[in-house]
Amino acid sequence: MLRDFISHTEESISISINEKDLAYNDEILTEFDSILEEFHPKTVILDLIYVHRMPSSAIGGLVNIHRYITEEKLLKLEIVNMNPAILKILKSVKVDGVLGIGN
Repeated sequence: MLRDFISHTEESISISINEKDLAYNDEILTEFDSILEEFHPKTVILDLIYVHRMPSSAIGGLVNIHRYITEEKLLKLEIVNMNPAILKILKSVKVDGVLGIGN
């Protein structure tokens, strides 16, 4: 699923994701684990270019991915290409600070 949307350098890996991927959280964390094991990046770039809407399940998924990468794997996470409407939603539910976005 995610492996079709990966680019990487020696230091980082960029993964494009969509709202459906965010909602299937247990499966997505297993995929992230496999990808991180294979590439050993210091930074994960989560590209939200394909995320066009953000239901509550996707918000929860995004927060869980952030926690998993930054707290469990101790890696840096950058979230890029976020639609302004989605940023507005994340700010309205006050998770922008948790995710380190929208400053």
